[in-house]
Amino acid sequence: MWKTATYSSLPTDTLSKWVSSCKSLNEHQYDFHLYDDDYLKNFVAKHYQEYFPLFRYLSGVYMADMARVLIAYHYGGIYMDLDFYCYKKFICLEGYVEKKLQERYSVSYRPKDILVVSNEPSVHAWLFKNKSRVIIQDFFMATPKHPFFKYILDDRMQKFYNNGNTTVKGPFSYHIHKDIDAYRALHDHSNSNHNRSLQSMRRRRTKRQRKISTTSEDIHPILSSSSVETKKTVPPPVILELSEDILHPLIDSTNHKLYDRCPSPSIFSPNFYWNSVKAVFVSSDIGHATSKKISCEIVQRREFLRPSVDTVLVHMWTHVYLGWNFVRKAYNSNIYALVASTLPQQDHC
Repeated sequence: MWKTATYSSLPTDTLSKWVSSCKSLNEHQYDFHLYDDDYLKNFVAKHYQEYFPLFRYLSGVYMADMARVLIAYHYGGIYMDLDFYCYKKFICLEGYVEKKLQERYSVSYRPKDILVVSNEPSVHAWLFKNKSRVIIQDFFMATPKHPFFKYILDDRMQKFYNNGNTTVKGPFSYHIHKDIDAYRALHDHSNSNHNRSLQSMRRRRTKRQRKISTTSEDIHPILSSSSVETKKTVPPPVILELSEDILHPLIDSTNHKLYDRCPSPSIFSPNFYWNSVKAVFVSSDIGHATSKKISCEIVQRREFLRPSVDTVLVHMWTHVYLGWNFVRKAYNSNIYALVASTLPQQDHC
């Protein structure tokens, strides 16, 4: 379990309470590490000299954005922002991921590279970005050395060098869905060529086996069909996008765009998207216009917390990088108390 922070800026009340509660809930299964800027600079200089020119150039939140990628790539495990509320244990999340993998793969055909990422609220995606999904890097759950991390690190380094060793803004912005899509497209193309190569190899081997079968297996025992080894293939690296009812992000009630873009009530009934037992989140299957209208209904009803029975973590959206004191006054702190009262911590799944 990895987190990054500047110790001097860490609040002594709310954030510290969330961090402590996550540690106490998971202390028997996970080790927790909290790093400051000085440690991270030494870590990158020691282990990743090839990325240090860019890392050294960055500062503040931009440096932290790159650090989380490097930490997750190097160690694996879980990285998450400080403003997460732990409702259930991480092993509940592990169980959910394992269930998803079992649905896709057999026991003998399992990927060795696994990355789990989270989504921004669908309301944010539709109203701020006009997209059905926005994936952010507030949470990573990964096996060590997942190739997606190297892909994004190499991509940013290449752009840094192409731009004369300078960068205008943070190269590791928290929206990474475009990088994931580009990585998948590249990997799918490579995997398609690999599959064609395997198919060609199997055809040649089958043809050779048929030819061998016409001769005596006593003369060619090592080439007989019974002794020909089949090369095992490993599934390509997996990136699993968890839905917002599992890693549940609060809707950011302080963002004025929510209200600017929802000036009038929607025509839809609340029951269209809300169920008292399990939240139904805005889907891309119903079209952009309809999705935006439903999103506005959610905003107008102030349903900023919408957990489900499957929720494990809640992202509280404190925006610490803007300055904790300012944000604490601006943000509706009552919702923090609402989260704690609605979702008291559980030590079971």
